[in-house]
Amino acid sequence: MNALKYEDYRDAGGLIFPRIMTGYQFENDSTRRISYQVSFSDVFLVNEAMDDDLFAMPEKNAVAAN
Repeated sequence: MNALKYEDYRDAGGLIFPRIMTGYQFENDSTRRISYQVSFSDVFLVNEAMDDDLFAMPEKNAVAAN
């Protein structure tokens, strides 16, 4: 099980977003260690819908992020 912590909130066009998201392993009612950390920068909002192809699963190979 994971627990998420959101930190360092910033204003992006009138909406507030966290700059950092940290995922912790959650075990026996406590956080054990950091599983991952993601940082967001240069957040911007658009009024147009994004192309569905952007979210499509690749037909071949796997995609992995460090």
